[in-house]
This record gives sequence, structure tokens and C-alpha cells, in this order.
Amino acid sequence: MDVIRRLAEQFPQLYLAPAQGVSKSEYYRNIVGKGLGATGDLRHFQGSVEDELIMEHTPVGDVMVVYLANRSDFERCYQILGCRCEPVAVAPSIGSFYISGINDWGRIHAHKADYLAQGGQDWPQEFSLFTANPDNYKASIILLSEGPYSGMKAINTAYTEQQWLDISREIRKYHELTHFVYRKHCPGKRNAILEELLADCIGLVFATGEYDPQLAQAFLGIVDGKYQGGRLAQYVQQEPDAQLVQLVCNMTQTLAEQCKHAKESGTDGYALMLHLINQY
Repeated sequence: MDVIRRLAEQFPQLYLAPAQGVSKSEYYRNIVGKGLGATGDLRHFQGSVEDELIMEHTPVGDVMVVYLANRSDFERCYQILGCRCEPVAVAPSIGSFYISGINDWGRIHAHKADYLAQGGQDWPQEFSLFTANPDNYKASIILLSEGPYSGMKAINTAYTEQQWLDISREIRKYHELTHFVYRKHCPGKRNAILEELLADCIGLVFATGEYDPQLAQAFLGIVDGKYQGGRLAQYVQQEPDAQLVQLVCNMTQTLAEQCKHAKESGTDGYALMLHLINQY
């Protein structure tokens, strides 16, 4: 439970078990908006020694990456942090999520302790000054779960079951980090399908060292140039037509060429991520 307890110190709403209507309660608003009233009860989580919390340093700022080994813990965090503590159904296909602009009360409490230790005597005024800059107390979190990426079975890849689980975790991590960097680097610029293609591309390169366009197409439900059901429909809210499928296939081939050229020139890591983002 160490990782979950550390998270709860920063985001005290995790002490609340998801329940219908919680987001509308004064209790919830006090915890999230004022950092008040939370208890130490985390019995709605299981915890695991495999849980992990790291700070990832990116070219556009730091983001907290949290891996929760138990699926039920991932779903609870998704409901509490991503859905305002409402008990929404979490689809099995959801294996990660990125949330930005969440109040980090751990950071605020740490600043208060430092301020008082240095002889400060007007915390309400200091609080107003400190929170005037969102960068001082707003956090970004990437939450990761266990499981095969995009529901892809290992038998449909070149990897063993365990290899594919390990690779899937890395793909998820860098997929979500791409969203984080893309939205920070290009504020206001949104193209859901393009962003997903870039995120899958960069996730694959970070996790395997290569970009496989056929595998990337399969992640979206395209096999042998035909849509057979999958993630692509989520981004257009309808059955993808042949023109869109062809567009996606063409885009994955273009990304494959760009990744090949980047590798030949020694461009990798976040430099590759920014290079591809800047192309689109």
C-alpha cells in the first residue's frame, strides 16, 4: 500500500470510496478544493509490492507516472481521480489514463510547513500568493495498469506472454507521455486520430526499439487493410469507412519511414518524440 498511501498524501480524495453522488457532496468539495476532512482509510484499495511511482522528466515538464499491479486498484483510482469519485464502469480496454490540472495538496502542505518554519505568520495571504500560479500546485498524473496493450494477445505478436506484458506496460507509459508532451508543446492543437497514431508510434519505439506499422494498425482494429473492430471507432464515434482506414494505413507507413530515417540519424528518446510531434 506504500504507493497508494503516498498518492493519498498528495490527493486526499483517494481516501473516499467511489459512490453515487459523492462528487456533489460538500465533503468531496472540501477535500478536493480545500484539502480538508480526509481520513486515513484506504480499505477500498488492495495495494501491491509491485506498485510503482516515479517522476518522469520530459522536455515540457515533470509528470507523475503511477503503475498499479491490481486491476481493481487501477479502476478505483480511475474513478476517484478521473471521474470525481463516481462509480463509473471502467471498460476492460482502458489500460491507462492521463489527468492534468489536479490539485496536489501534498505540495501545498509542504510549502506551508516551509513557510511556517521560516517564521511566516500570514499563511492565508501566502496561500493566495502561492496558488496564484497553477504551476506551484497543479499536478499531472499518468496511471498505468497491467495487461496486454490495446487488448492485443501475445500470440498475435512476435513476443512471449511475459515479454508482451512487459512491453505493453512500456507502450502505455510512453503513449500517455506523448499525449502529455503533445498537449503541452502544442496547446489548442487537437486531432484525436493523429495524436493516437503518434502516441502508439512513440510507445512502440520506446518499448521495442522499432516501429511496426502492421502492429500499430492492429492496435486500432485494422488487419490486412480492413477494419475488423477496435479502438479506431472510439475516435470517430462511428464505424470507420474505407477512406479513413486507408488514411490510417498510409499514415502508419509514413511514420515507419520517419522512424527509420530518425534512427539512421541517431535521433531517439524525447528528441524523436518532439521531432515527430513537430511534423504534425
